[in-house]
Amino acid sequence: MRRVDDPHANIADIAIVMPLLGDLVPLRALLGRIAGWRRQPREIIVVDAAADTQLKAFCERRGCLYRLSEACRGKQLDTGARAARAAILWFLHADASPGPSSIGEIAEAVARGTDGGHFRFRFSGTRMLRKAAIEWLTNLRVRLGGIPYGDQGIFVRRD
Repeated sequence: MRRVDDPHANIADIAIVMPLLGDLVPLRALLGRIAGWRRQPREIIVVDAAADTQLKAFCERRGCLYRLSEACRGKQLDTGARAARAAILWFLHADASPGPSSIGEIAEAVARGTDGGHFRFRFSGTRMLRKAAIEWLTNLRVRLGGIPYGDQGIFVRRD
């Protein structure tokens, strides 16, 4: 059991893998939000498809693992997954807006025995009828077909 004052007590064995292509601005915002969370991921892996030197330097300053890949979402995700050391892989887009309890929710779901999952799809910003309809249809698609979009923060156990 960890002591309450143990600095590693709030580190979850989760790697956040983010495929990017020119997404420095949203990445800055997302990493800023994550830094304020009580529970932290073990590692954050950024897989860049643009060979952006600014992005690489930013990742190094923020302690993120930076990898380069060709511009193919699947190959980027594979590159990030192979670089990860954590037991749980959370694939997240840089423009996503996960909540501060997301890491805890993932850890709890895996502790209950699930092999993976995703979050509900929801637009940020002003609520509009069109957005609400797309959200409803997207979430219905997942319930009926079981196939979430990458925008939904898919997570899986490494094994």
